[in-house]
Amino acid sequence: MEMDKINKALKLIEASASITGSAVGVAAGGLLAGPPGAFAGALAGASITEILKYIGSEMYDRKLSMGEREMARIGAALVYSIEKIHSNVMLGLRVREDDFFSKTDKSKLSKAEELLEGTLSKAKSCYEEKKVKYIGNIYGNLPFFAFIDSYMAYQLINFAERLTYRQLCIMAMIKKIEEYNLSQEDYRGSKQINVQLAFLLREIVELMDLNLGHVIQKNNTDSEVIFGLTDISPGRLRLNPLGNSLYLVMSLDEIEDEDINRVVSLFR
Repeated sequence: MEMDKINKALKLIEASASITGSAVGVAAGGLLAGPPGAFAGALAGASITEILKYIGSEMYDRKLSMGEREMARIGAALVYSIEKIHSNVMLGLRVREDDFFSKTDKSKLSKAEELLEGTLSKAKSCYEEKKVKYIGNIYGNLPFFAFIDSYMAYQLINFAERLTYRQLCIMAMIKKIEEYNLSQEDYRGSKQINVQLAFLLREIVELMDLNLGHVIQKNNTDSEVIFGLTDISPGRLRLNPLGNSLYLVMSLDEIEDEDINRVVSLFR
């Protein structure tokens, strides 16, 4: 039974090769199937490896209802989750000690199991495949982020599904906004808004509508009132607490500079 779960999870990982690359998948599979100490020995008794095997095998059992690309995305999200968990263990992060892994009713999934199934399910329909890594990172970080309870985690996973990859790049840009020397002025009365910039500003306004970000006033840190696209001041963009939580749990600091610079260039 145990080997059956492992083999199914490994087959799911193998399906990810077109997204993650075969070497990455092999490494993740080795961590999952290898000695406990190689991957989860530092997890203070938490059953994270069993959860990964169990939910991974459950998702694989649904293969007949999925296309090849959907299977690849699920496998990739599992791989990225495993990689991030291993990375956090190597960094010495402490596993959370709340009820995240607890299972009081054997007939129901634990919060940790529900959230892994939710993470993989969101990845399945993620046609912007660059997002899959960051969706996988969510589950890779949750076992260590006790400040994010399960209810927050469900919402953050839904945000991750809803946002475009470029919106994730925008958030990564905002986090280090001072590096880019962007204009402190808004676009009111400007004739410089082309179609590409208009779409970008629309994506930023949507982040604000979701309470993920805001624009600070020129002379203080109070928020500006934003009525439309032209009210955006790129150099004064900031993340809200909710946006910061999403940034952290998705590890958006891993977004490549090249992708962020594509966003920055539209403001030049």
